[in-house]
Amino acid sequence: MFYKFIAEVGFVEYYIFFSVITGFICANYKKNIHNWLLILLFTFFISEIALIYANAFLVAVGWIYAPSTTIHNTVWLLILGKTFNKGTKFLYIVWAYFVLCILDTLFWEGYTDFNTFSFLLGAALYISMFIKEYITKLNNEDFAFFQKNESLLLFSPILFFMGVSIMFTFNDTTLSETKIIGDTSLYEIAVNFPNLISYSIINIYFFKEKQFKK
Repeated sequence: MFYKFIAEVGFVEYYIFFSVITGFICANYKKNIHNWLLILLFTFFISEIALIYANAFLVAVGWIYAPSTTIHNTVWLLILGKTFNKGTKFLYIVWAYFVLCILDTLFWEGYTDFNTFSFLLGAALYISMFIKEYITKLNNEDFAFFQKNESLLLFSPILFFMGVSIMFTFNDTTLSETKIIGDTSLYEIAVNFPNLISYSIINIYFFKEKQFKK
């Protein structure tokens, strides 16, 4: 049983585990952004464990997608708002999105599959706000912001949001399973590659934060 489980573990899962350990070692628990990132990493680690278990023992774990998607998108919106010092109004928008995700899970798309609407809405909110704030910084010639560690961090989910959005906008299983390079599917390129980029940026962020703390 154990060996069957281990056989399903790939590089991405090991890298997520490495990122979780890195986060717990380097985090400053007095900072909200650090705590939110740890919640994010731990959520994805649990999700990957559940998916590996499902693949190994043919168990349905579709229920893991709705909460992990809700937490992922909500956390990144909170980090975005915190970084740009957005006020209470933006916080209301984030929590309204969180409630909408719960309603989507309970009454619309359900909890047995990926909630496309919730994810796409969260991705659209993040990317549009990201672009707006960065353009504002450029127009104000606030170049010091782009040297900050948080500036790099905010790029972390962009490719992931775009890759997953492309996959689930078309909602075409055949398209996602299309082989692009060898046995590598379009899904693996559009989802796993951005995931690795995202975790790498988070790791770099934590390493830099650890250096600044010294």
